[in-house]
Amino acid sequence: MKEKNTRNRSLGKIIAFLIIGIQSVTYAQEKFTFHLPDDACTYIGSYNPKQVSEEQLKNTLEMISSDFIISFRPLDGKNIDKKVQRLDSIYAQLRDKLDGYDIVKHGGFSKIKDILKLSLNQQHYYLKAYLKSWEDPQILLKVSKDEYCKKLARALHEKGDLLYDSYKEIILEQMKENADPDFLWRSYMKNMESKNKQSIAYNYVLQYGWWNAVNNHITYLNYDEDLTQQYFSIFQKIESFDCEEGAI
Repeated sequence: MKEKNTRNRSLGKIIAFLIIGIQSVTYAQEKFTFHLPDDACTYIGSYNPKQVSEEQLKNTLEMISSDFIISFRPLDGKNIDKKVQRLDSIYAQLRDKLDGYDIVKHGGFSKIKDILKLSLNQQHYYLKAYLKSWEDPQILLKVSKDEYCKKLARALHEKGDLLYDSYKEIILEQMKENADPDFLWRSYMKNMESKNKQSIAYNYVLQYGWWNAVNNHITYLNYDEDLTQQYFSIFQKIESFDCEEGAI
């Protein structure tokens, strides 16, 4: 009889321990309500506050939802010093914003933050060369090792026939995808008859040739469904509400 009572007490302790454990897990969960860009749904995620804070969830969501792109590309070479200062200011603001995020430490989000930092650094570097090239085209010769970029940099530096040939080459390539290629060609012919043809050709090759070429070598974050699922993986459970028809 004594052995049976001992077993009952032991079993009771185990059951009590399990109940307390289940309650701890239940009580440990907290709720975070959020929305995703271009998504009609309202999401409620259950998370463990011992592993991640609400502030980190907010910061991480804002980081992966924000467009860390320096939208500043002047179309002429006037007041370059002021434009460089403006570029530096935009870059510094975006870097400070990114550096200030206390984000979720697991799930690969630190790597995403590093990718965004790299992207901003590259954008700033190439855009500063772009701006300063109006005063000193030789700068472009040192910026990229890509062969096509170097070819356009030489054309911008040497000007003359090399520049005009690059201008024509870009126009012919654009005509393949343009809805009105004849208009594009007529504009090109008119520009080549202008007394300012060198300046027009320079601006065109710089913007639509060189910049597009180096932009292809800038690292950008891919905002796709995988990134959304990566964010969802932070939570123990996800519920969605108020979704429009067709929304996931």
